[in-house]
Amino acid sequence: MKISTRALAYISILAGASSTAAAEKCLSGSFILEYEGDCDRETLVEVFNDQVFGPAKSSACDGVTAEEELVAQLAAAVPSTTIEEFCANIYKSQPEVPFTDILKKDENM
Repeated sequence: MKISTRALAYISILAGASSTAAAEKCLSGSFILEYEGDCDRETLVEVFNDQVFGPAKSSACDGVTAEEELVAQLAAAVPSTTIEEFCANIYKSQPEVPFTDILKKDENM
């Protein structure tokens, strides 16, 4: 499934939010990931690296990969989640159009 431009994926991690995380975060603060396309581990890690981890990487992140940091950020979020759970929830929030209604137009088209 491809996420539409109206349904861009957003991740917002609250600064200072904590829960039991398997790994410590090396970046602090909030961030939003915005992209179009499939929601899977590879895509999210690439977007996180390009938009957040790469530009904000500090010496606190030495030896930490973008994937490890994203996993730690999601684990520390409230409520905590995984990449797979995050993607599953994105797809659940997308409106479903029955096949028989595909060619029908509404006021948004």
